[in-house]
Amino acid sequence: MDVPVSNQNTDQNNLIRTMQSDLNQPRTEADFSAINKRIASLKPVSDHVEKKSPKPAVAEKPITPKPATTQVAPVVHKEEKKIETPKLVVTQTLPSPQTTAPSAQAPTKEVQPLADSKPQPLNTLGDKVRGKEKQRSELIIQQRDIERQETPFLKKIEELSLKLASIRTALEPLIEEDNELTSSIQHFRNTEAGIIDPEERNSATQRRYELEDRRKVIEEKKWNLEKEAENIEAEQTGQNSRVNELRTRADVIAQQVTTLDKDIQRIRIQDELDGISKRKEELELEWIDQNDRKTALQRELDVIIHSLEITQKERTSLEDQERTASNSKEEREVEQLRHDVEVRLRDYEKKRFDTEKAIQEIDTKVERLKPGYQEALEQEEFAQKRLDALL
Repeated sequence: MDVPVSNQNTDQNNLIRTMQSDLNQPRTEADFSAINKRIASLKPVSDHVEKKSPKPAVAEKPITPKPATTQVAPVVHKEEKKIETPKLVVTQTLPSPQTTAPSAQAPTKEVQPLADSKPQPLNTLGDKVRGKEKQRSELIIQQRDIERQETPFLKKIEELSLKLASIRTALEPLIEEDNELTSSIQHFRNTEAGIIDPEERNSATQRRYELEDRRKVIEEKKWNLEKEAENIEAEQTGQNSRVNELRTRADVIAQQVTTLDKDIQRIRIQDELDGISKRKEELELEWIDQNDRKTALQRELDVIIHSLEITQKERTSLEDQERTASNSKEEREVEQLRHDVEVRLRDYEKKRFDTEKAIQEIDTKVERLKPGYQEALEQEEFAQKRLDALL
């Protein structure tokens, strides 16, 4: 996630890419110096919060304390005067018509303000997950209902299959016998054509008639069984069609459940990515802040070193004058000047030491940011791969 900035998006994006590049290859001190110079002018964006001026409070009228044993008389014919404030409502009740004394007034009643209720945040991670899980639970209930509806159809199909198998078993000997009778009848027909004697031919014909009658009986039994088998097959087809409809619905619901499971995983992974991006942003802003501080200290150090060099030259010049002094008085005057210069030199040297130490501390802090940033990058890459796998 890139660090949001107002007017320096390009520079800070370049800085972040530099930071990421720094973690992937070894860097020398000169490299880090170049990075620090590039980020010298960058500043983290500060949040601007619009401050609202408070509303003027409305003056409240004095409230008469309510006696412990006195009840507030309901107002029937007299109007009520109400004073509204942002959080407190005070009602001043005029005299009730039931009161006999003209000066008596019903005591005022103070209404306690309602406690401020903070609106619950919408579309939080928990809300999104709970919404998806609720949909998933409803679909699972539908799946179980379909399974319950499917059970009697499956039982009926099994019963029909057993009946159909029984009928086919009964049909086998009938079909075999029918084929044998048809073959015998055809044999007698062929025999009859070659018989000359009427009595013998009539005897063969009568035998054929018996076989044809027997075949008729067998064929009627076979037809009845085949008709019953056709009816069972038709009923079985209807039952299978209903089961297929239920299973089609179950497949659609199963696909929806799978989609919801992926949605829940995506929501959780995206929340994880958001947290990683937030950590990266904090580290990036801290990196920029530390480099800004280092830049300011480096400028101070440059001024200190420049002043130190000038003062060192001044001391060298005074030492030369010391050696060429013509008398003791002149030498003491030059020595006194040199003493003053050495005091200033010590002050500049102490400032240089303190500033250089502060810069080193900043460099140490920046180095400590790198492992955390590298870990965040690795976690982000791993989470993104898991998220891509769900698409």
